[in-house]
Amino acid sequence: VLLREQGASLNDLSEEQLNDFYGKRAVDIVDLIYESVPTLTMSKTVYYQRRHALFLDLASTRLEPMPGFEPFILQMQNCHYKLALATSGTREYVNLFIEKYSLHDIFSVIVTGNDVSQGKPHPDVYLRAAEKLKALPEECLVLEDATHGVVAAKDAGMICVAIRNPFVKNPLDLSLADCIVNSLSEITEEFIRRIL
Repeated sequence: VLLREQGASLNDLSEEQLNDFYGKRAVDIVDLIYESVPTLTMSKTVYYQRRHALFLDLASTRLEPMPGFEPFILQMQNCHYKLALATSGTREYVNLFIEKYSLHDIFSVIVTGNDVSQGKPHPDVYLRAAEKLKALPEECLVLEDATHGVVAAKDAGMICVAIRNPFVKNPLDLSLADCIVNSLSEITEEFIRRIL
């Protein structure tokens, strides 16, 4: 919508550029869009603010967790694992997700893209989450579905399990992960004990 208003479209971006957005903070995505489409006239600040409002509006009605999310979370709770949410998403987006799916008491620690100066692929969100958990990076297991997230987890010195995201049109490069699974249902207590 915002690109169309300025005489541009997503077709001005290659599949590779679009894939590069996954796992990044919205503010970093806007920077990439402006680098890739030099004809945009709206200020970056206004574009970001409008994009953020549109995204939250869409997320409030269309947001869906990855298949198998609820049974996975229940299983992790039953195993008494400390769970952290370390995301490139904004605090508002995280709050919307937590409210929508009643996850208030699930995560011991939440670190968002707002809490760090550098988003993924930098490891900052994961290192901050480990610090808040009072855990060493090598004691942490990260679940990721984006290339930049996998890079961030590995650069943080953590074990990373990549999950193929069924909502992503073109497959992402997850090859740096310690292992790759097709769904959350594959990540059981036995699986975690084996990989840790």
